[in-house]
Amino acid sequence: MLQGPAAFADYPVGKGRVNLILSYNNLSTRKFFDREGKLNSYGPGEKFISHSYNINFLYGISRNVDFFISAPWVNQTLKAPQFSDQNQGVGDITAGFSYHVPSAEYKSYFSVKAHAIIPGYKNIETPFLGYSLAGAQLGINYSFAPFKSGYCIVEAFYVRYFDVDGPNQFRGSFIIGKMLDQYTPLTFSYTHTSSWSGDITFNPNTVLNKDFYSGNIGLSIGRRISRVITPSVTANYTVYGRNMGQGIGLSAMLAFRLP
Repeated sequence: MLQGPAAFADYPVGKGRVNLILSYNNLSTRKFFDREGKLNSYGPGEKFISHSYNINFLYGISRNVDFFISAPWVNQTLKAPQFSDQNQGVGDITAGFSYHVPSAEYKSYFSVKAHAIIPGYKNIETPFLGYSLAGAQLGINYSFAPFKSGYCIVEAFYVRYFDVDGPNQFRGSFIIGKMLDQYTPLTFSYTHTSSWSGDITFNPNTVLNKDFYSGNIGLSIGRRISRVITPSVTANYTVYGRNMGQGIGLSAMLAFRLP
């Protein structure tokens, strides 16, 4: 079983082993970046709130190949002085495979990922939970230890939703962390997302925007309480964007590494 920095970088799960990750995410936005990238406020009393509960399952098919599936339950609310509109249901299910290529010393890994995106909902009731479109994503990343007790992941994803307006998306992430002691990882992340589409309209329900970009930073701290269980909490913030909501997100995660 991986311990130390290897337990928090994107290394293989291990043949016959299972990672189960349960997480809760909360996002509240009262402001948004317009088409010029300028920050504006919604009207008085208006805001968008999202809660999601996620189950992520990883299984090591071999020493180098992992299977992955993620299923979220999403609850979204649009609030205004005269009304409150709420909807909930299964969100976008993501499933696929990762292939990991180790270095000669097994101190770093290059990984290739291919995932399908399957909506678990139909856009009938508002606020809509997402695009309600099938899609696919291809990704690559490099995981390594840049310094003693450290870990780092550099990752890039291309995402295509199967619709005449797309969108087509690129997401790049840089994640770096350090074990403060034998049990406590501290992690910083930066993610840039660009999305292109013929549909350039802005929607206060930010998950529906197709033509946008955004930059997000996050800070996470965890505590390994056994060889199996590691809880962590994360705060993230949207630093810049276009056609994108701006707010603070909070999340809690419970990771299980099963033999």
